[in-house]
Order: sequence, then C-alpha cells, then structure tokens
Amino acid sequence: NPQPLQPRLCCIMHVTFSIRFILFVLWVACICFGADDLRSDDATTNNPTLNSTEHLKLGDEAFVRNDVESAIKYYEQGIRALAQDIPLTTALELYTNLGSAKSHSGDDESAIGAYRRAILLHTEAIESIAGDDDAKRDATNLAAQAAYYLGMVHQNSGDMEKSADAYSLANTLDPLHWASVANLGAVLHDNMNQFADALAAYNKAYEILTQK
Repeated sequence: NPQPLQPRLCCIMHVTFSIRFILFVLWVACICFGADDLRSDDATTNNPTLNSTEHLKLGDEAFVRNDVESAIKYYEQGIRALAQDIPLTTALELYTNLGSAKSHSGDDESAIGAYRRAILLHTEAIESIAGDDDAKRDATNLAAQAAYYLGMVHQNSGDMEKSADAYSLANTLDPLHWASVANLGAVLHDNMNQFADALAAYNKAYEILTQK
C-alpha cells in the first residue's frame, strides 16, 4: 500500500514551497534594495546642489574605478554648473577629463570636441588670471595636456596632420612637454615621411628630458 509514503511527499512539497517562498522574498528584497541603490546613485550624479569642483572630484573617483559612464555624467554636470567664481583650472580639468572619459568609451568625436573646448577656453580666459603666475602656468599646462590628448586621438583615428598640429600646440603651450614632441617625431617619421623634422623633434624631446 503506497499510502504511507504520502506524508513524506507532503513534507517535500512543504519544504519545496518554503524554499521557493524564501527565494521569492530574497528576490524582492534584492530588487527593492537594488532600486534604492540605483536611485541613490542617480540622485548623486544628478544632484544640482553640487558645485563644479565637487562634480570634478566625483568624476575622477568614478573614472579611477573604471565607472566611465558615471564619470561622464559627473563631468558634464560639473560643466553645466560652472560659475564665475570657479577657477579656470577646474573648468579645464572638467573638459579635459570629459574628453578622456569619452575617448575611453570609444566616442572619439565627443572626445575631440571636449579637448578643443578646453584649449579654446584657455585661449579665451587665460588673460583673466591677473597677477597669479602659478595659476596661469597651471592653466596653460592643463591646456597643453588637452592638446596632447587631442593629438593622440587624431593619431589613433588616422588624421596625422591634425595630430601633428595638436602635438605642436602642446609643446608651444608647455615647452617642457617632451612627450608631445616625441609623439610629433613619431608621426612625422612613421606617417608623414618628414624625416629631417622628425629627427629634430626627437632631439628636442631628448634635450627636454636631459634638462630635467
């Protein structure tokens, strides 16, 4: 008579139901807490009370942990929050770092636009820094770095003339930026067959390095 087995089957059914119920409760909890986390993250990246400097810091932190999407949001929010009392260096860092994040995500067109905006902003605003040589130098060095990164993006995309122009600009802005001169030499030698100019660039990069 198979009926003595029935209670065991019932127990198995109850156990199975209990496990399923527990899993369901855990699943709902994960969704709820996960949604709260997502809402929290979204609230942070869209917090209008943060100033540009705070957005820059959060963007840099996100970029370091390879959260490029959040980094882009922070940088863009920081740019929208720019005000007259924000240092020029902060604005330049926002545009330059946005360019790097865009390039990292594969959006070279947007990266080029961000780097160019940093360079243009430097040209427009550098003279507004009066009587502070250190701040001027820091801002100009940031613009030089933006030009250097611009050259790299153009080089990677195959536009060698624009790449060479960007590297030259970087070295004009920062005469000690040896990497821009070295990369210029590589572009002139490997892609433009301008061997004499390439040699001059390599020699200049070596001189900068040995001066340091």
